[in-house]
Amino acid sequence: MNKKLIFLLISIAAIIFLTSCSNETELSSENDDYYEDWKMHDEIIKNNRSIYSNIEKDLERRAHTIDDPLVIKNPYGLVPLSAIVAFTTDYEASVKITVKGDTQNDTFTYESPMDKVHIIPIIGLYPSRENVVEINLMVDDNSVDSNQITIATDSLPDELLDAVSSTYSREDPVKDFTVVSGGLYRNPYAFDSSGNIRWYIEVETDPHGYFPLSDDRFAIIAGYSMIDTETRQYAPYIFEMDFLGRLYKSYLVEKGAHHEVAEKKPNGNLLVLANSLEGHVEDTIIEIDRNTGEIIKELNFGDIINDTPYNKAYDWAHINSLSYNAVDDTMVLSPRDVSSAVKINWSNGDLIWILSDPAIWADTEYIDYVLKPIGDIIWHYEQHSVFEEKNIDSRQNELNLFMFDNHVIRNDLVDIEITEDAGRSAVVHYSIDESNKTVRQVRRYPNSLAFITSNYNLYIANNRIIANHGSLRESIEDPITSMWGEIYEYNYSTGELVRSYWLKYGFYRAYSHDISDVILK
Repeated sequence: MNKKLIFLLISIAAIIFLTSCSNETELSSENDDYYEDWKMHDEIIKNNRSIYSNIEKDLERRAHTIDDPLVIKNPYGLVPLSAIVAFTTDYEASVKITVKGDTQNDTFTYESPMDKVHIIPIIGLYPSRENVVEINLMVDDNSVDSNQITIATDSLPDELLDAVSSTYSREDPVKDFTVVSGGLYRNPYAFDSSGNIRWYIEVETDPHGYFPLSDDRFAIIAGYSMIDTETRQYAPYIFEMDFLGRLYKSYLVEKGAHHEVAEKKPNGNLLVLANSLEGHVEDTIIEIDRNTGEIIKELNFGDIINDTPYNKAYDWAHINSLSYNAVDDTMVLSPRDVSSAVKINWSNGDLIWILSDPAIWADTEYIDYVLKPIGDIIWHYEQHSVFEEKNIDSRQNELNLFMFDNHVIRNDLVDIEITEDAGRSAVVHYSIDESNKTVRQVRRYPNSLAFITSNYNLYIANNRIIANHGSLRESIEDPITSMWGEIYEYNYSTGELVRSYWLKYGFYRAYSHDISDVILK
């Protein structure tokens, strides 16, 4: 049984507010292999709900005011650099929280909705100090009352000491809170613009980790009760949590989840990459009903592309991202090991097009699906994080596709030599004319070689793009355990570098947020 979950139950049981309460969520499985885990998850969910309920009850019993607020550090036992501040007012007001930083960029400010009962999450505390937190009651954009409190925190785990450093800074960052997960360090953490760790969660993940969801929540692919296969282990559980460490739901994927968890629409069903375990892995997409946890659709990529030399490999596709378009119910997949982006119809599984070096599909029946290049293109190889992007100023009716091009070939079945821009990875922007089945390359943002993993973040309204290089090493012969990460922030229009960071641990993905985007929506 997972030690961190056992610790969580013990910690929760020790919290003064804990009382019993019924759980409205029924356990979804009594499979002998998973039932004990499910009971544990259910108990944690009930206990987490009880903690919040008892904060509400405490506010009813005692007159906590802005001058004498209830302060609970690490309320759910998993996020040491967090707290809850709670109090009531006689009138409706919003609460503006300011967590003082060492610089203006590292000062976090966010505001709650109007209410008389205020239960406010505090995120972004520094470790090993008395953190200064300002509380302002706001009415009509004016502060009508205020208080300043301090919240003491303990030191970081040794592993996170000096985990991030800022290596270049020419302009202010586009976002102030970067979450890193997966790779060599399996507990997601976040750092500020100066590289200081300001959040981490004591939940061990699989090699992929954290995926943002709507309404202040995220998904974690848990790192225990793993499923053995010929190549590696896979996790059967996905946790839905928030930045205070509260667990809301647990989803069971009996054949194992990997690489991607995404919402079909805000607060909607989950689209997850999974395994068929029918002689192959990392070849399946599933849809999970968000309310029941039931898998309501499963699509095997091998039913779309088959009878090629590539299909003979155990992990032949290695799908590492999905990008869903609700307008036409289509999906762009990233089967890494065939160095392609593939668009399909989610309803019926029809193949629509393939974006790749045409040489990859030249001797197969799928060559007619390959988009025809217009102009000069430096092709991508063994890419990650392929996503359709909206609101890009480009040619009318063209689809804008971005990806992280690792620009390596390790699949022995792909007999291609990389000659252009060899030894560098890049974020790449393609523009696709779907009517004429053509593609042109708009721009590349090349930098250090990341041989696996990695992703990008696009903020077109801010004219910024961030390249998260998650897997650098001195040479291709060095072990994976030696890899580190680098993050580069560029001016989107000019490609000029404006900021960069060095990370001690190689990672799967990084996501840059405003702290107000992850709490109090």
